Amino acid sequence: GEAERGEGTTRATRLRRAMAALWSTCARSRVLRTVTCRAKGTKGPTPVQVRQEKYQQKMKSLKERGANVYDVGPEILGEGSFGTEVTELQKYLDRDGYYQYEEYTGYFGPLTKQAVMRWQVEQGITPTGNFGVKSLARYWELMEEELAAKQEEENKADENQGWMRGIGKETTTSGQAVGPANSASNLLPKGWPIGIALVAVVAVLIPRIYLKVQEIREDRLAEAEQREEDRLRQLNRWNATINVDRLGGPGPSVPSRKSISDVGREGSSYDNEDVSGSF
Repeated sequence: GEAERGEGTTRATRLRRAMAALWSTCARSRVLRTVTCRAKGTKGPTPVQVRQEKYQQKMKSLKERGANVYDVGPEILGEGSFGTEVTELQKYLDRDGYYQYEEYTGYFGPLTKQAVMRWQVEQGITPTGNFGVKSLARYWELMEEELAAKQEEENKADENQGWMRGIGKETTTSGQAVGPANSASNLLPKGWPIGIALVAVVAVLIPRIYLKVQEIREDRLAEAEQREEDRLRQLNRWNATINVDRLGGPGPSVPSRKSISDVGREGSSYDNEDVSGSF
């Protein structure tokens, strides 16, 4: 009996020691928040596995929603890292103009570090040069923002297409087709026919008003030129009259008596000569 009691005590001591060792291992590995230590020795996923699973879920969600994501990986990338994750990071930095090398090397060197630091400064992150937890969180936020902007553009495009389709044909709640005029009147704001009519009237009247104003302006210019010509002509006449009066020019010639008698006398002599010449 004493031997059995001693053996039971030994088994209990061994079990307590095994549980204490298992708990110590969990404490040293710093996974108390994610790992469940049980008496049987089973344990849950490690922090790396949790981080990878969360990363994969995020990537899948963004891809399904149509985001253009880069698989930079869940691990911290720093100088000396290499692989496809570094290549994806270089592509992402090159897309926004931070990576300035001619090719994607897949190696995290000084050039990639400088590009990451420039990106971190632009995003308000402490420029450590390592693409770690904070950088990855900001990367997710930027992807969400790009996806939201893209979704907004698609919604606007769908609204425009729906508006155009609605103008062509619509149906009422009873299933009857609505004509183009009715559909347009439903989609456009109230009073739009009056606005369109006013725009058409203004578009017709403005050219006519412009031509009429030009015509009136040309007529006024022609009248002004004619008045100026008449004024100059009248001034020339007045100047000519004033010059004649001032200089005392010759008037109309009047024959004197003497000249008339002389002419008469000469005429009689010519008659006599004619008469004498006739005999």
